[in-house]
Amino acid sequence: MDLDAQVVHLPGDEDLPFEVDPFAKVMLLAGTDELGYLLGKTSKIEAWEGNHPGRVDTRTGAAI
Repeated sequence: MDLDAQVVHLPGDEDLPFEVDPFAKVMLLAGTDELGYLLGKTSKIEAWEGNHPGRVDTRTGAAI
């Protein structure tokens, strides 16, 4: 099987193409999952959150 080319090589030199979700393909080729992808973006997420303060206290539901 060749995930990058999205084809299964069968005996007798036959190739069977298959479809895979583009994001799932990236995750599989990188050897991670959605959580690993997000953890890899931690610094960018923290920077964004630092520039966009919360509008609701999630503990109480009160507006800030």
